[in-house]
Amino acid sequence: MLRLTRRWTSTAVDLRGHGRSGHAGGYYAVPDYARDVARLIVGLDLAPVVIAGHSLGGIVGMRVAAARPKIVQGLLLEDPPFFARDIMERDASERYEGFVELADLVSARLSLAAIEYGLAQENPDLTPESARSSAEALFALDPDVLRHLIDRRLDWTASFPGTARQIACPALLLHGEFEHGGWVRDADLARITGLVGGLKLERWSGCGHSLHAGDPVRFADRLQRFLTSLN
Repeated sequence: MLRLTRRWTSTAVDLRGHGRSGHAGGYYAVPDYARDVARLIVGLDLAPVVIAGHSLGGIVGMRVAAARPKIVQGLLLEDPPFFARDIMERDASERYEGFVELADLVSARLSLAAIEYGLAQENPDLTPESARSSAEALFALDPDVLRHLIDRRLDWTASFPGTARQIACPALLLHGEFEHGGWVRDADLARITGLVGGLKLERWSGCGHSLHAGDPVRFADRLQRFLTSLN
């Protein structure tokens, strides 16, 4: 992403309960995340911005764009789990079980090294760099973020259609393949494009959920072209 800073200013955001941001007293929901991001944009006088959001970040970015359209110029959505609950209940129950295991792992308050070792053992295909970065993210995570996904408190299913219909800015959806761990099914695409007017779609064959990690050069180039198209 450093290659983008020559022309654009980039701001990396840790959502509440993530990274170096504080924990939120045991409660997490998309509207709260979105209000935090909107306040940051306004407080730093960054508007209008382009939000590039991965996974939950994409869902939050959509909420910001819907609620505060004047401060969002464009959206790049990287494999957001639009219909995560349906996927976990109908097509991939093992993903739900994976979140339960992750919540238990984070709740155990293990050392960073122990989390990294556990991830590497459970996911032999992970590169050492990916195992390290994933472990760092989990080490800083509030376990309640995962618990609220498991027990439905962090469930955006009901509000998603209304949010999607309110998005007026240009939007690009980059998604991997469901079979490789992506969260966008082929059957979801028509529904998504019907809700978000003018949404452009790109499927990256052979990729899963984290396109930016799997092919960082391609991702940076695609983000740069999207930014250029808005100016």
